Amino acid sequence: SPDYLATFDDTTMARFLAMRPGFDPSRARAVGNPSFDPIATLDVLAMRMKTRATLGLTDNEIFVLYSGSSMAQFDLEGETLNNLIPWVKARGVRFAFRFHPADVKNKPEEVERLRKRRIDELGAQLIETGELKGLELAAGTDLLVTDYSTEGVRPALAGIPVVFLM
Repeated sequence: SPDYLATFDDTTMARFLAMRPGFDPSRARAVGNPSFDPIATLDVLAMRMKTRATLGLTDNEIFVLYSGSSMAQFDLEGETLNNLIPWVKARGVRFAFRFHPADVKNKPEEVERLRKRRIDELGAQLIETGELKGLELAAGTDLLVTDYSTEGVRPALAGIPVVFLM
């Protein structure tokens, strides 16, 4: 049994205390997540406009971003891309794909193969994101799609539409 408990919020703390009636409530604290605090004052609209201008997107273009989890965790091609790319093509939306940093480092050949596939299948619908990443890139999207990645948490808190595939 732990000596102390720190949770993100009061609801989680209350749930734990209900499950552990013998735990001393004075040893439990809801501490939040300080890394999320800046999101409360983030100017998402300004960030969106800047990101879309950097990417050369007009206001009328719909932009979908897929931020992949590690290939070690998910079958990105079979479970996600084989379904997502036809959906994107059928709707004529602009699309970008971000690989997990571990895959870029540990599976460069597979990353390159999947990049070439994107180019072949999507052509002009594909957007190269350059150095943009994380919340800055997500702010420019109309929809962020991810497979159970933490990349979706900050955008969701900022009010950016996020779909978590599970």
